[in-house]
Amino acid sequence: MDSKKFRKVNVNKKHKRRKKVTYNKKYIIYLIMITIGITVIMGLIGGLIFRVPEDTELIKPEIFDMNPYGYEFNKDLYGYCNATDENGNTRTYYFTLEQMAALYTSSGGTFNFTDGIYVAVNNSTSSYNMVTDIYKKNGAKIIKPHEYNEYEFAENSRFLGRNQTYCARGFGFSTDEYNDSEF
Repeated sequence: MDSKKFRKVNVNKKHKRRKKVTYNKKYIIYLIMITIGITVIMGLIGGLIFRVPEDTELIKPEIFDMNPYGYEFNKDLYGYCNATDENGNTRTYYFTLEQMAALYTSSGGTFNFTDGIYVAVNNSTSSYNMVTDIYKKNGAKIIKPHEYNEYEFAENSRFLGRNQTYCARGFGFSTDEYNDSEF
């Protein structure tokens, strides 16, 4: 017998092994620290940009009403809302025409602020709660857009507030106009 015939043949095969990717633990820690740092800095910047002032109070408006000619006791005030404050008390807050227009545009025309808004109140000059500034819950100030005409808003307010859940039935009417109108 030929011994070569039964001899075991070794074939030169290169064993391909997957190269393991190893990361240095130090780089992973640096990456995590940088991510956390960027997150904290962005949070601080956001907090500085939109921060609710300390002298404001959170209110949850229930219903808005507006007189397009201003109220007799103060012609600078055009609207009000009945709202519940942080202590659970229901109070009336008065707004200027520009503030009413800002509330209208900020709410998308619905006056829906059931989540609440922050208001700064100036009641040192009178016995009623006159709002000086309005802020959303995220701290952004509610202002009227520059191109929005608040006098057109006053003229059209009776139509804008009609059939709105958060507007009084006489929204946009004076007392006499409301008494003389039919719905």
